[in-house]
Amino acid sequence: MNGRGTVTPLATPKTYCAFCDDDVVEVIDYIKQRFPESPVGLCGWSMGGSIALRYLRNPDPVVVAAVATSVPLDMMKTLERLDKGLNRNYRDGMLKPAKAAMMDSITMGDTIDWAAAGIDINDIEKSQSAADFTRKCVAPAFGHKDTFDEFVSQQTLSTFRHELVRTPLLIINAMNDPLLKKKDFDAFSGLPGNVQTLIYPSGGHLGFWSGWPPTNVSIKALMTFMEYWIDGANDEVDGQAGSGDDSTVNVV
Repeated sequence: MNGRGTVTPLATPKTYCAFCDDDVVEVIDYIKQRFPESPVGLCGWSMGGSIALRYLRNPDPVVVAAVATSVPLDMMKTLERLDKGLNRNYRDGMLKPAKAAMMDSITMGDTIDWAAAGIDINDIEKSQSAADFTRKCVAPAFGHKDTFDEFVSQQTLSTFRHELVRTPLLIINAMNDPLLKKKDFDAFSGLPGNVQTLIYPSGGHLGFWSGWPPTNVSIKALMTFMEYWIDGANDEVDGQAGSGDDSTVNVV
C-alpha cells in the first residue's frame, strides 16, 4: 500500500496514521474483485502494524491470517520516545516525509481545505516533535482536534485488544525495541486465544537479523505462520484459530 503521503502528495488532509484502516478495506475489496477465490494474508510493520491491528477489529473473512511486526503498543508513549535521544532518527524519518507531503499539496495549489479540517498550515512546518505534529496536524484530520487523548487511546493495543478475535494473528516484537519499554508488553496480557506473540530478546525496531550471511528471523517466522494458515485455507480447512482464553506468548 502507498501510505498516505509517503510517496505522492496528499489528496485529503488525512496523512499516514494508524487510523487509516479504511485504506486497508479499499485494498482488500480490490483484491477480492481481482482474485475472488484467493485467501488474503495481511502483514504490517511498525505503523503499518498498528494499521493492521486496527483493521483486524472487524476484518473481512477473506483475511485468513495476519502478522504485525515491531508494532507500537502504547501510542502516546511511543510518540514521547520518538522525541528522545537516537529515537529522533526514527522520528525524522517519518516526520519529514509527512510534513513534506502536506507542504507539497499546499504549494501545488490543491483544493484541500485545511482550515475546514481544523489544521493551521503554519503548524505543519512549526511542529518539531512527533507528539506536537500528531496533535496539531494529524488528529484534527480524523475528527479529533479537541480529543487528542481519545485519538491516541484508540491507536493503543490495550484499548481494543479484546476485539481481535476473528483472525489468526501473530505479533512480533523485540524486547530491545527503542520505541518500547518493558511495561508496554503488559498489553499482551489478556489477548484473545487466536493471537500469538513472538518476543525476541534483540532485534530493535524492524531489525531481527541473525547469523551469517544475515537472515531476518522475523520474516522466517512470518512466512511460516502465513504458509500454515493460507495453505489451510486453500485446502478448504477452517482457517479460524481456537477461542481459548489466553493467547500464546513465545519468548525466543
